[in-house]
Amino acid sequence: MAGHVHDFAQYQRDLDAVLALAAAEGMPGPRMLMGHSMGGCIGLRALYRDLGFRAAAFSAPMWGILMAAWMRPVAQVVSALASPFGQGHRYAPGTGAKTYVAEAAFEGNVLTTDRAMWDYMRAQVLAHPEISLGGPSLGWLRAALTECQALAVLAAPKVPAISALGMGEKVVDPAPVHLRMAGWGAGDLDLYPGAEHEIMMEGPAARARFFDRACALFEANRG
Repeated sequence: MAGHVHDFAQYQRDLDAVLALAAAEGMPGPRMLMGHSMGGCIGLRALYRDLGFRAAAFSAPMWGILMAAWMRPVAQVVSALASPFGQGHRYAPGTGAKTYVAEAAFEGNVLTTDRAMWDYMRAQVLAHPEISLGGPSLGWLRAALTECQALAVLAAPKVPAISALGMGEKVVDPAPVHLRMAGWGAGDLDLYPGAEHEIMMEGPAARARFFDRACALFEANRG
């Protein structure tokens, strides 16, 4: 149940496999990229790889992990030491094998303010526990911190992009998102008052706003 990876380069190989399949199936471009949360981190790295994406839409991109300032150096040391001592597979502190939406109450959750979408997510994992996931491993945490730090020092890509961020965000660190988009000449930060982490699973107005903006961006950059 642990979300585990040794290195974020493994996610790029997953993306390469998807693109190879699309090519093998004769699916024409242009290619557009959409990345949510950790997918935003994977997607940003992909833009630097010059894979032919014309535009990108991000939702609460994980360009930093939200944690208390005092906890960050502790997390870096503990996660770095875990793998050499054979403990990289263990859950990061404060997490475990239970899927969040199956255990947490709607009231006070960190994902969405929309009850219908929360109930939808919860019903899905209860009906199909085989597709659910628990917390991240210490190995994943080390790899994620390393990748976020590596991406933070790179200049913004030249690909047109939008980044949606809920103003109630409590999962990813909002500060790197603000910083990245402020220096992204072809990028635009779109803030959603009152929204939590799952912009695409917030209320109908927020969902429509995000998808409409993403579709408009993609249409404008079809070439």
